[in-house]
Amino acid sequence: MPKDDHFVAQTYLRKFVDDEGSLTPYYKNCRVIIGKKKTPRQVCYETDGDSNSYFDNPRILDDYLPHIENPWADNVAKLQAGEVDADCKYEIGAYISFLRSCTPTAKRLGAEMISANMQPLVDKTLAEQFHELGETTDEVRSAIKDAMDNREIRAVVDEEYVHAISIQYLVHSAYRFYCSHWLVLLNETGIPFVTSDNPAGIFYDDENPQYATVFVPLSPTLGVLIKPDFTIARPTIEDVKRYSHPGDDYAHPKESFVATLNELTVRSAENIVLHSAIDEDLSALVEANRDWNVQNQTFELPYENGMYIINRQRACKNA
Repeated sequence: MPKDDHFVAQTYLRKFVDDEGSLTPYYKNCRVIIGKKKTPRQVCYETDGDSNSYFDNPRILDDYLPHIENPWADNVAKLQAGEVDADCKYEIGAYISFLRSCTPTAKRLGAEMISANMQPLVDKTLAEQFHELGETTDEVRSAIKDAMDNREIRAVVDEEYVHAISIQYLVHSAYRFYCSHWLVLLNETGIPFVTSDNPAGIFYDDENPQYATVFVPLSPTLGVLIKPDFTIARPTIEDVKRYSHPGDDYAHPKESFVATLNELTVRSAENIVLHSAIDEDLSALVEANRDWNVQNQTFELPYENGMYIINRQRACKNA
């Protein structure tokens, strides 16, 4: 039987509901921005979205998710109260790993990244094999040559394959989030955090734009900024066991910074922004950022007889 899999867990979304247990959706890609109220069960799901045919057990995520989704509410409460322990931090980090790896946005970006990495090889192979087209007309040959020169012949990557790779590395990604510096934001301003169908956004500090920080709203009054600890090249279970969290801290953000993070959440949303109520200011923010989403940016740097390929993700306005 097909199964509706929530790529943003209902346990996560319940932290953002109103007193009646409902969410107000704000749509970026629809004619009407503010939609009818919905329950967490009615949003952020795909039919068999957690299934993957590349594994002998296509429902392998069913072995991973319950251990981090079931204690979510307790873990968020511990984090807000300043009572976080190693298990709490690991389980929250492991779920953020899932949000960064297995949502529809993550699958799209992963496919785009692998395609971009393959493209120089595709171009090289096409150029080498162009003379072997066989008998064809000059018109067809010219059209193919123009398409090659304009890089219109692109590598296409199966998103399910990308999803399989992400699943395979979920635990290693969880280790990275655990072995990182966390700044827990206690939001006591009059502006609540909002969330979306892609809640784990990439934040770039203007003072250090080369390194990305992950921001995740955990409730209207709680969020976390996670900065990778690059003193650990590739965290292992042994790194997790001995990590002492020297960079973890709490902060009370100002209204201006909360507004900046909400703008990031709106811009990072694939289609839906979620809040507990109708808010005209939020509606205006969604309207102003309808043309934004997270994109994979690829930079090719020639080097000797090859090139370096650098990828990064960030929220950008669509061209």
